[in-house]
Amino acid sequence: MSRRPNKLILVFPPFAMATAPPLGICALKGHIQKVLNHWEVTTLDLNLKVQEEALSAILMRGGLDRRLFPEGILAEVALTRAGEVFRGAYPHEFFHRSDRYSLYAEIWLRFYESLCNTNHELERICRTGSSIPQVIQQQADMILSLKPDLVGLSLCYSQQAWWTICLGKALKQLDSVPVVVGGTMFSEHGSCLLREYPDSCDWVISGEGEHALAMLLQNLENPSAVPGLTYRKAGTIFYNPPLYENDLNLLTLPDFSQLDLSRYFSPIPVLPILASRGCYWRRCAFCVHYRSAGLTYRTRSLHHIMAELREHCARGITHFAFVDEMISPNLFEQLADAIISAGLEIKYYALAKPVKQFTSPLLEKIYKSGCRYIMWGLESGSQRILDLMEKGTDLDDVSEVLTHAHRAGLKSHVYIMAGFPGESAEEFSQTLTFLENHKHLIYAVHRGIFHLMPGSPVFDHPERFGVQLGPAVGDWLSCGWHSFSCNMGMNQQEVRQAFTKSLPFLRSFNPFSGYLGNFRDHALLIYAYHNKNLSKAQPSLNQNQWKS
Repeated sequence: MSRRPNKLILVFPPFAMATAPPLGICALKGHIQKVLNHWEVTTLDLNLKVQEEALSAILMRGGLDRRLFPEGILAEVALTRAGEVFRGAYPHEFFHRSDRYSLYAEIWLRFYESLCNTNHELERICRTGSSIPQVIQQQADMILSLKPDLVGLSLCYSQQAWWTICLGKALKQLDSVPVVVGGTMFSEHGSCLLREYPDSCDWVISGEGEHALAMLLQNLENPSAVPGLTYRKAGTIFYNPPLYENDLNLLTLPDFSQLDLSRYFSPIPVLPILASRGCYWRRCAFCVHYRSAGLTYRTRSLHHIMAELREHCARGITHFAFVDEMISPNLFEQLADAIISAGLEIKYYALAKPVKQFTSPLLEKIYKSGCRYIMWGLESGSQRILDLMEKGTDLDDVSEVLTHAHRAGLKSHVYIMAGFPGESAEEFSQTLTFLENHKHLIYAVHRGIFHLMPGSPVFDHPERFGVQLGPAVGDWLSCGWHSFSCNMGMNQQEVRQAFTKSLPFLRSFNPFSGYLGNFRDHALLIYAYHNKNLSKAQPSLNQNQWKS
């Protein structure tokens, strides 16, 4: 008699935007199925499920929070319509009616915020040991009905933390099934989860999960040698350093087959792809993202990337998001050449740094390969601040890159940051002026206020930036940042005021409004549809408005 395969259930908990399927659990599924043929892997996107159920409940019973939705029943109607439009109904409203799209995007963000607000109650439950909500108990019952031999919970964003902990607790209360938690939240911190919430899981995997999870599945009885594993033994918590695979071609292609792509809130499926892991620059003073890749930078071969693209195209998927930290000019050129040579009719977007190596011929080639927009890491319109950040960019080069991209047909989004330590009001004004002077080249501004994150160069070397560290604001579960003061520039209150007053201008760079910064996959679809013919209506910056 053949042996029953072991069952692994990989879960993506709430909350994250649900416009595309999660890459992490699908990458793990593909790899585990390749290297361990006696394990059967099931992927569950509970994030999508919860948002679908919340939307259905509003349709059936109403109940929107009037503090977030003062429009009452009109908000219910608009939110219901938004869900339909985002899933492909009424395409004219998505692609042609920028006013309606903006309405739907704005109300959807409020809906998402209302869901995330439940984290306050989940935090209270986790900290006090109160009864776990019925919806999470039902999810645990559903998972256990599949008779898993191990459950993996993917924790990538701080908004998922409390739901993940509650779900882990519910699973452990109902059954003895082992639970492992991993994801990009855990470049460190695994010991914090085991120490503070020991009844939520058995193990935590830090760093990349493919090899670590495979080794854990082969050593469930004695996992002490598994790389990246945080575990308990005789009441003591131990931590193994993570292992980072140098040859990414050894990892199997992600498997999205168990997720119904038509259920995500995008009219056309957009799949995430990683061409590299880590960041080739790794010097920006504000950043901690590259730490999740072990301070490394590794690229897949073009053959490996093209095999993934061909496989998706064979299944009718032709829109992609390259979710790399950023793609270097060299890799971008190789990728564009390979796509053109293969004759793939695809559309995609990516992140990059606006450096002079992005020449006019290269950007034309990138457009020809199917790229429709690039998110550029601008950060500031002050050269002094860019140098202080160690961005490695020159504003004159940025202007040329934006000009070349526009002429090539590419839509440019830019990131900007207010309040880097030492930034003066005048220097933030320079950023706004740079945006104003380039408004004919920019289609959306992604914006935020500087937060001092543990592990960033500013945090590790505050004296270099004239920074005095203050107490932590929140803990590691909320991606807790640190308060700080600086011996020059704006204080934190002045930063918030200046940033808030600039928001109407920062949201005005596209007829589809500033919401495309929150709906990146939607931006690709809209730009791909309109090609080079999307008109731009941009109010000018009132320089005195944000200063007053």
